[in-house]
Amino acid sequence: MNTLKENIKVLLVDDAPVFIEGLIPILGILGYARIRQAGDGPKALELAKDYQPHLVLMDTRMPPGPEGYEVCRQMRQEDYGKRAAILGMSTNDNPALRKQWLEAGADNFFVKDIELTDLDAIISAALEKYQH
Repeated sequence: MNTLKENIKVLLVDDAPVFIEGLIPILGILGYARIRQAGDGPKALELAKDYQPHLVLMDTRMPPGPEGYEVCRQMRQEDYGKRAAILGMSTNDNPALRKQWLEAGADNFFVKDIELTDLDAIISAALEKYQH
């Protein structure tokens, strides 16, 4: 995906609006401008079909719907999901949770209080896997 960061379509999925509102400016600092958001898994799946994101950052727990890694598994079944970098996130750095994300097809997993430079590196590495 030899594209400028500003052209990369990002989908943020989290049931906590305060987290999304905090992450949007951070992504802006990193150079991402095309950002859409969803508050739960079903909405994310619906939005992603039309939006065709290059990058998905998804929370793990989004009551009352399916866990984020289950939504990731469903996304990977779709054409857009086979071409998108999908990153799971949580407030907990739990090895079992990380394993669930990776088994569901996520490219990586991070804890929400991640440093800006580390987030940039994780996103860049995930996007690099899908270059054309």
